[in-house]
Amino acid sequence: MSYSLDDLMPQAKRLRLTPMLEHAKELAKNTETIHLSHADWLELLLTQECNRRDNEALKRRLQRANFNFTDACIARIDWASDRGLNRSLIEDLASCDWIENRHNCIITGMTGCGKTWLAEALAHAACVKGYSVKASSLSRLLKEYQRNNDADNPVVQRPYLAELNKTELLLIDDWGMKTLTATECFNLYEMIKLLKPHCSFLITSVIPVKDCWAKFLGDPTIADSILDRVTHNAYRIEIRGKSMRSQVQYGAIEKRR
Repeated sequence: MSYSLDDLMPQAKRLRLTPMLEHAKELAKNTETIHLSHADWLELLLTQECNRRDNEALKRRLQRANFNFTDACIARIDWASDRGLNRSLIEDLASCDWIENRHNCIITGMTGCGKTWLAEALAHAACVKGYSVKASSLSRLLKEYQRNNDADNPVVQRPYLAELNKTELLLIDDWGMKTLTATECFNLYEMIKLLKPHCSFLITSVIPVKDCWAKFLGDPTIADSILDRVTHNAYRIEIRGKSMRSQVQYGAIEKRR
């Protein structure tokens, strides 16, 4: 009995190889591939399926990361000299070795200088490398943690903590925008303590680390515990220059003469 590729659809569905079978149909119609050996033909199919799965996995990682800027990536960084960016350092960070080694990164600078965009460009590189990334402002992160980390409601708590625990890079934006309450400070400590063994932290802040980080955290003891975990092994990027939003290419209205 002679089978056609259409006859193989039930097996393909059972093995979740429907896309690969569809690609096989395309190859069967291609005059350049129809005469390939079985091994070469199979190599094309398997390579395409691997690429498709890699792309789908990347899409899922990017969706989970929930970035603000869809265009943020290393290739699109504005290296203007007045921003003070250390290109060598940033390109090294884009390799993601620092995440593999569980180091952290802190980006500081004035409002509008591009801290979040640069952080998301580095986090995008991490997604491409296969790391699980979560991005959030500190205030939103703490509200989410408070809402879901309820010991009296394990139906909510366990799935949330299990999902959070998968994070390999946590991007915390707008660090230090306001002084934290005692509950918020403790929750931040608990979160960082939970993730630290297997996660790196990428933090953006308008406040220089040396100035007020301990003050905005409130409780001196908890502040010391948090900072000990995130600052001592952190790469530092300090962005200079005026707000990027004041420039026409980044959305400002062009002044009329």
